[in-house]
Amino acid sequence: MTDVIIRAPRSTVTEPNRSATLVARRAEVNRALHGLQFGAGVLVVGEAGIGKTALAAAVIDQLSAPPLARLVATAAGRSIPFGALSSLLPLDLTAIHPALVVQQLTAQVRRTARSGRVPPVLVVDDAQLLDPQSAAALLTLVTTGTVRMLATVRSDPQPPDAVTALWKERLVERIDLAPFDRVATRELLETMTGGPVASGTVEMLWSRSGGNPLYLTELARYGLERGALTQRAGVWWWIGGTSLPPRLGELLQGRLAAASTAGSAAIDVLAMGEPLPYETLAAVAGEDAILELDRLGLVSADKAGGVLRLRFAHPLLHAVAERRLSAPLRRVLASRLRRAPAQHVDVIRRAGWEEAAGDGVDLDLMLHAADAALIHDPAAAAGFAERALDAGGGLQAGLKLAAARSEQGQPDLAGAALTRVAADATTDHQRLQLFTAEFGLALWGRRNVRQARQVLDRARSTLPVSYRPELLAAEALAALYSGACDEAITLARAVLDEPSSPEARIKALTALTGALTFSDRGPEAVGAAQRLLDELGRSRVAAPSAGLAHALIGVTGLFFGAAFRLPPSVGRLGRWPGSPQQLEGSDEALPAPPPGEPTDLGWPLLVGLRRHFQGDLLGALGPLREAYVQQHAGEGLFRSEATAELIVVLAELGRREEAARLLAEHPPDQIAIVPGLLPWASAAVAAADGRRAVAGDLAARAARAAAARGAAAMALNFLTDAARWGDPRRAAAVLAELAQPLTSDLQRARAVDIAARGSGSPSRLLEAAEIQLMAGFSRHALELAGLARTADSTGRYGRRVTAVQRQAQQRLGDQAPSAATPSAGPLTQRESEVARLAARGLSDRQIAEELVLSVRTVQSHLASTYRKLGIRSRSELAGIT
Repeated sequence: MTDVIIRAPRSTVTEPNRSATLVARRAEVNRALHGLQFGAGVLVVGEAGIGKTALAAAVIDQLSAPPLARLVATAAGRSIPFGALSSLLPLDLTAIHPALVVQQLTAQVRRTARSGRVPPVLVVDDAQLLDPQSAAALLTLVTTGTVRMLATVRSDPQPPDAVTALWKERLVERIDLAPFDRVATRELLETMTGGPVASGTVEMLWSRSGGNPLYLTELARYGLERGALTQRAGVWWWIGGTSLPPRLGELLQGRLAAASTAGSAAIDVLAMGEPLPYETLAAVAGEDAILELDRLGLVSADKAGGVLRLRFAHPLLHAVAERRLSAPLRRVLASRLRRAPAQHVDVIRRAGWEEAAGDGVDLDLMLHAADAALIHDPAAAAGFAERALDAGGGLQAGLKLAAARSEQGQPDLAGAALTRVAADATTDHQRLQLFTAEFGLALWGRRNVRQARQVLDRARSTLPVSYRPELLAAEALAALYSGACDEAITLARAVLDEPSSPEARIKALTALTGALTFSDRGPEAVGAAQRLLDELGRSRVAAPSAGLAHALIGVTGLFFGAAFRLPPSVGRLGRWPGSPQQLEGSDEALPAPPPGEPTDLGWPLLVGLRRHFQGDLLGALGPLREAYVQQHAGEGLFRSEATAELIVVLAELGRREEAARLLAEHPPDQIAIVPGLLPWASAAVAAADGRRAVAGDLAARAARAAAARGAAAMALNFLTDAARWGDPRRAAAVLAELAQPLTSDLQRARAVDIAARGSGSPSRLLEAAEIQLMAGFSRHALELAGLARTADSTGRYGRRVTAVQRQAQQRLGDQAPSAATPSAGPLTQRESEVARLAARGLSDRQIAEELVLSVRTVQSHLASTYRKLGIRSRSELAGIT
């Protein structure tokens, strides 16, 4: 992975920096500097737009002396002998024999660089365009040690032999620039926007640009100017279409213009639906045309499953080619493609040809296409379903249209689609399908548990008893999303204990996996998740059902799966998780990710959860912002969880206003797997306000709610925060009141944390800090160690405290302290309370009245706080709390 040369500060700035330039090439710059310092020079080689000139400029900036000269070779000057070297030669070359030009150059260089102890650096741009005579002369200058060369070379045309000889004979070092990877792409985009960019947007722009920095910059600039790249909840998203920036279109059009009439026709066919199997393209455009495109470097090929598929050599070439297709031409080409061999063409492309051809509808094809496009392009799925419904597709078309409208976040339109086809449900199986769609719309689309259960009641009164497993499985999901883990477990097991359909088993296992996970029954949860993975491998289910199953498998893996990689994002906005890997059960409270796994990859909600659990508040903020936006689109199966997590992290980071605004505008609602999310989020905001008693009571209420519904793990999480944000002694009393059996490492670690805070004992606080460190809760370990140091009046535990603090801080890195955590750092709890209120602008007397203290005591606490934090005033305090 490469580093960044020019880096803009990362923040939540809303105004993008359209002119920002980012070159993620630190390793290459160092290689080039090494080649110039210890060798005869460097050739920087790469495709157009890859950043060769920018890298050369960065190298020049770091040279100890300016270059001798900068030469720019051009296509027009290639026919002029020594044309590229004209600035280093006399104006009249007629008196100089060609054989003496190099001698003349050498003398000129030595006169110019007389005072230098090392050969000067000569910069040459686009060395592939050098005339042969200039190239040969430069080769001699490098060989004789007269100059050191820093040259850029395009990789596609054939350079002069003398340029090739420079690297082939190892006279200079050759550095090949590769396209940007995803990490570098993110760095560039975040520099241009001035804030975090959604993972799905990074992936889309990286894929579309092919990692080419020039293309990537043009796409991002165009998106910012047109509003296609916009900010939501502090994260930048691409919400526009796929229109091509005019400048890029002009740049790439020339590559297509080189094709003959037959080749141009093949380009048009490929633009109708790449990638195309060779046989399909050949049947419509001819094999000779394909060979021409191959010679021109306009297509690439890959073979999988015995099928050779052709696509444009760069994704943007497809956009350029597609832009020139008129409606009549699309119709003609679509008709030809429909008659061509197409057994290896995916259904979405074939359905697109059906629509473009405009003469009749293949109902099965449209229905399959609507299903296939649902997650990735719900608008297209709705279009296919509408076409099928208008052509008489009946119930199946209506169900798929309703699913697409739900995925688009349009519950009313989804309900209208179901109403439109309700009369077409004439068999028991069809009525079950309709009830299932109505149930999902009520539960997730309309977010109404009562209405969802009413749908199930109607289904029971209508359907035969043989459909009992299907209805029980749906009820288990309703129980899960009501936060009733115990009830969900009972219902799910009832389904699995009797013969049932694959769909019913998958729903039951999904509910069982989620309920066992949030009940903190690790081994059972891993077993259920593994059964669910196996069932998904055997049976095909609708994309939303598979996405929900993958999400809960992912949560289980996050909590209990050793060496488990988080599932990737898929679908519109990346709001669905992809298929997870197999699980390997773990006894750890929170397993560490596999060695070498990038920490920013995976479904954003799970990335944010992992980082929050580990105490990485700043690291959690970006993914949770992204998850918040994702879960407020479509049905939002995890809307409450994403919202509550984001509110808590914002509050702990001291961003109280934003946290309070989210809580007021979009509070966690009744559709939640985790009970108690609303009082927990409210407690975090109260803590950020300095209202400790309120915060502690609210967090304790969340813990009681979770415990009452069987969510043991979350109950102790909430109670830990009650101890952190409120009176730890009261939280310890609630722990005793709950009298929960501690059945896992996670519960035991949390219980030790709560009890230690309540005791105030330095030895118990230190022991708890060490346990949190081993469990992976670094921020809690840091807090407890700070409390232990404060309580240790004799200094007996100083070394152990320092060791814990050092390890925890190393894991957390350079992070801001938790503003909602009164015990963070070396401040005492009372000092943190006073500091937070002072930072909000309260006077000493107002603080004294709020905390029931004397004014003198408040002033004493403030003086101690200033000394510990190394500051001198309230304004400085406001800047760090």
